[in-house]
Formats: sequence, structure tokens, C-alpha cells
Amino acid sequence: MCRKLTLFVYWAVATALLAAIPTFGQTTNGLITGVVTDPSGAVVTEAHVELLNATTGVQRETATDSNGQYIVPQLPPGIYDISVSKQGFATVKRSAVQLEVNQNLTVDLKMAVSSVNQTVQVTGEVTTVNTTSATRADVVSHTAIVDLPLNGGSSTNLRF
Repeated sequence: MCRKLTLFVYWAVATALLAAIPTFGQTTNGLITGVVTDPSGAVVTEAHVELLNATTGVQRETATDSNGQYIVPQLPPGIYDISVSKQGFATVKRSAVQLEVNQNLTVDLKMAVSSVNQTVQVTGEVTTVNTTSATRADVVSHTAIVDLPLNGGSSTNLRF
């Protein structure tokens, strides 16, 4: 009986120690970061930055730091509208910014000087060069996988 109790105590201690080891799971969230500048290239500090997830309607806010940088971490993948405003500057909006799974996206914005309420709508594509990480990754869409020419095989057997 004493031997069984000793084995049980050892088992309980080992289980408790293994449960205390931190585990690192994969995340799907990414981040959007960037620098806000004025027309001369000087950084704009304490500018109000808003990110709105166009699909879910969830809004995140932050402000630029003393280097004109902003960082919004832990963003779920989706399409975001970014808006930057500050007194004395025209509000800048960048629409339809696509954030992929686990992506670190850099979106730099340039604000125009303004004495009245004025909004500048920026249209165009965000650069696809990732300057924040050396990780190389691609998101393969469902359509691309379905359209693969398979010689009698199944798409579940694909190896990436």
C-alpha cells in the first residue's frame, strides 16, 4: 500500500510539473504598424489612429509615439479601414487594407497640413513587401486549391 501511495505521489508531482510548462500555440492574429509623416517628411506625434474592421465593425484606436510610429497588435485577419487625424492636419483615410493570417503589415501615411476640417482619401494598393519580419508566407485561397489540376488525386493529400 505504501509503494502504491509513493508511486501516486510521484505521478501527481510529475503531472503538476508538466502542466506548469508554458506551451506556445499558433496564432492567426497579425498586426498593423506604420509611421505618420507630414509633407516635409517630419514625423507627426500624438496623431489619433483608428482601425475599423470592415467585416465585423470592431474598432481599435491608438496614437503615434514620439517617433511618429503606431502599432496595433492582435488584429484578426480581415479588411481594415485606417484613419489618422490630428489638429492642424487633414484627416487621412486608407480603405480596404487586407490583413492576412499572422501577417505583420506596414502602412505608412502622409498627412497634409490643413487649417480647416479636410479629409484626404488615399486610394491604392498597400506595398506587399514585409519590412517588419524576415518570415516568408503566403495564404492559399480555397479557389486556388480547388482549381489545382490533380491527376486522380485528392486535394487533402497535398503537401505544402
